[in-house]
Amino acid sequence: MFKRILAFMLTVICMLSGFAGCGKNKEKNPLDTDAPPATFENTPIEVKPNTTNYEVPVPEELKYDISFDEYITLPDITSLKLNYHTMPTDDTAINNQIYNLQLQKAKRTEITDRPAAESDVVTVNYKSVFYGTEQQISDQKNVEISLGKHIAIPALEDAIIGMVKGETKTADIVYPENYAGNTILANSKATFTIELIKIETAELPELNEETIKSFQLGGVTTYEELRAYVLAWMEQENSLYKQDALYNTLVRDAQLTAMPQAEYNYYIDKFDANSTAAGASVGETLDGYIESNFESREAYEKKREEYAQDNVKKDLVIHCLKERYSVEVTKEEYNLALNVTFKSEAEGLGITTIDDFYNKMGESVYKMELNYQVIQAAAEDVPDKE
Repeated sequence: MFKRILAFMLTVICMLSGFAGCGKNKEKNPLDTDAPPATFENTPIEVKPNTTNYEVPVPEELKYDISFDEYITLPDITSLKLNYHTMPTDDTAINNQIYNLQLQKAKRTEITDRPAAESDVVTVNYKSVFYGTEQQISDQKNVEISLGKHIAIPALEDAIIGMVKGETKTADIVYPENYAGNTILANSKATFTIELIKIETAELPELNEETIKSFQLGGVTTYEELRAYVLAWMEQENSLYKQDALYNTLVRDAQLTAMPQAEYNYYIDKFDANSTAAGASVGETLDGYIESNFESREAYEKKREEYAQDNVKKDLVIHCLKERYSVEVTKEEYNLALNVTFKSEAEGLGITTIDDFYNKMGESVYKMELNYQVIQAAAEDVPDKE
């Protein structure tokens, strides 16, 4: 069950081994101490299912009770070679993740009378473009970097050492060969514009039982359990990267041979309903919304058709695999997924009750859970990246 919980938390987590390790501007991840604790096998489930037992909301039009061979052809899954990045899972990587946890509990002191030095924790803004061009790679604000830890790009850390608070500098930096943040950027040369906002020292807490308990990681209390937890999290992240790459590849390479009409009409109607609601939110009719947001009625209808075709294709991929791997989302699985997603997403959507969340988002949660289970099953037939 923990894998499905993690799947739904992906919208509120970030990859710790990414560009800047523990950037403040990034979203929460399961190792953040103030984030809802994720759970791994053999640890208690922290999210308690709601007492309401909701029915799995599958619209009749989206049951896809068809012969898939007549509508879609999928590539051979067992021969796919997927391109996806993985975070390292060696001792150094585990130690860096644990360091990030300690850093969140550290006693900090701001430094204003000297340049940034190795072992400082700095806050920076930076922009990067491909070397010799104006093509932007990234534009980040209030990113935290621990100098000397090499959790961020080592050359970026080196460029920051010696800067003073308020200073801005430009540096040409080559992404590492094994850069985990993006395989496309590996070995690429970029020009960074870096603004140093703050310099701090950090006094880390001792890794004793009290500190480890304060991380609130699903009942983890010992150093050995902590390392096992972090390793399990990283391995699960790598598994999810593979699954994401598989899904994108299947959607890209699947060939549609026909369009199931009921399902297509369902998404046409849904696009109109969403547009009508968007117009009503600003006091416009559907016609007024179309006039305000599209060049013509024909442009609106073209966008609506693309929306319907894209969603039907994605559905066909999932439902074809659902049939192939005999996947069914049980009521128990759905209700747990609904509760986890409600706890992590409802506040941002302005939804205060789970009943309201079920009515507005229940179908989307079902599709997310179905997609996850189907792609997880299919990924087992795809060789891991070498």
